[in-house]
Amino acid sequence: MIKNIQPETLTQKIKVYWGHSNRRGAIDGTLLDDSDYVNWFVKNIKCIPTTEKTCELSSNVFADNKELKELCSKYMYFSSISLPQDTTHWHKIFNFKTKLSINDYFDLLEKIRYDENNLKDNLNRIQIIYSHLLKEIYYWSSDERKEAEVRAKSLYLLTGNGQWKLARDLYLYMEDNKANNGLNDAIPCLKLDFKNRHDPHLNKFLELFNIKPIKMNDLQLADKQSSPAEHFRKKLIEISPFLKKWTEHSAVSTDIISLIDRKIQQEYDFIESENLQLFYHQKFVQETNVYFDNRYKQLYVTRPWDSETTFINLPNKLCQLLNIEGFEKNIRFLLKGTIEEIKKHFTANSIEIPTSKDIVILEPLPKAGK
Repeated sequence: MIKNIQPETLTQKIKVYWGHSNRRGAIDGTLLDDSDYVNWFVKNIKCIPTTEKTCELSSNVFADNKELKELCSKYMYFSSISLPQDTTHWHKIFNFKTKLSINDYFDLLEKIRYDENNLKDNLNRIQIIYSHLLKEIYYWSSDERKEAEVRAKSLYLLTGNGQWKLARDLYLYMEDNKANNGLNDAIPCLKLDFKNRHDPHLNKFLELFNIKPIKMNDLQLADKQSSPAEHFRKKLIEISPFLKKWTEHSAVSTDIISLIDRKIQQEYDFIESENLQLFYHQKFVQETNVYFDNRYKQLYVTRPWDSETTFINLPNKLCQLLNIEGFEKNIRFLLKGTIEEIKKHFTANSIEIPTSKDIVILEPLPKAGK
């Protein structure tokens, strides 16, 4: 039927004739702006057949769009009407939805939650929905944000353990790029993939759902047989002249370089332990090989400090503390290599080799006790 009708025919305004036969009202008639029966019918009657074999209001039906169908699957209504190739005028009549509204995203998550039998198939879809929200949340108006906040109060989201929990009861561990199974066993944590964890609008997303971020220092450390890591500290002092020359060669800020000796020799304590365990509210979370106590400025490492196991995380933590992120491979080489190997590498790469004038020894500062 649609193929045989021009859409312009259905959108023409209705003309009525009135008055005496020899007057203008009867001769030319009057166009009525609000008397379009087709428009009224489409807006008020569930007349649009959908892919779910139901008829719905056109305002609740999505246009036939591949990307939207992949995102929404069977959980949203799509028109089953076969429209001609030139659909511009027909879309004007039906006014199908072409993007998800804020409420649509929340409705989609709720429908996925209740479809327990297909959760495994929906895990990636859930992350894509989060990705869309993260992308759009920055541009919401104040009214849209208020609308989202109302829905967020009663929304359930998926945890790392595959359970649905109220969003406001969830946490997110911010230190790792992957799920923390130990923390998931202690408290309910949002299941969030690597890409979404690193989205620039993540904090706005967490604020919206009232999800509490957790960092390493929110966990309690239990250490065993700890003692000052003197050999580790001496190694750091030994390589610091080379580290400064290398960072200088790599155009690291002089302000950052000037703080390296003070941080290593005065600001931070280095402690070696037989075992490091992390707890959250007395619930065991995990064992770790490296832990920095931000309050007391103490870097804990498992014994021996130069083991390959400890070096999984140690270079990254040192780069964070010295504010030279991206230098992890370099600092690993400096800690593992001999002085002769380091000098050979510097010569081959035209990096200035430090002399005795570059060695800085500072007096330790008195530390406040715990």
